[in-house]
Amino acid sequence: GVSGGGALALDFTLEHPDKVDALILIATGLGGYEMPMTESIQAFVEQYYGALQQKDSAGAAEATVRFWTDGPRRKPEEVNAEARRRVSEMSREHIERHGDLMGHQEHMLELEPAANSRLGEVKVPVLIVLGDEDNPESLEVADRLEQGISGAKKVVMHGVAHHPNMEQPEEFNRIVLDFLRSI
Repeated sequence: GVSGGGALALDFTLEHPDKVDALILIATGLGGYEMPMTESIQAFVEQYYGALQQKDSAGAAEATVRFWTDGPRRKPEEVNAEARRRVSEMSREHIERHGDLMGHQEHMLELEPAANSRLGEVKVPVLIVLGDEDNPESLEVADRLEQGISGAKKVVMHGVAHHPNMEQPEEFNRIVLDFLRSI
């Protein structure tokens, strides 16, 4: 699972351990982890929700791409243009079809207790993949996952942010296939 999809996959693994053989978490979220409201997150939230209030789905999608796909240190022109285009298109289509990309969380049932406090219960092989250009909070989550899940393998891809599978698909696929062959 990627990002919030990774958090969902981890929750599913904790809730239904008999239905999961392995877990691959890509730049994942973590249930029960409270992301601190840093200046960069606050700026993203303001841009994103400001665009939504103006019914500017393209502007909201661009805020999403700037924060997640570009990451905190890269300029748009330094990022894989096709990955930026695809994430922007997916984000815009989601916003136009379903509304707020982040608002879905208010409708989800939280795992109790949250995954953040139950990482030691994960008993399947786990691969954690992230990009070194991702935001610091995602890097911290990856460290928590690696430390909390016994035997978890963390791979940091260089030169990519929150969507390593889209920015460097060949390298990403190699990492995943190597992991799957090892289990």
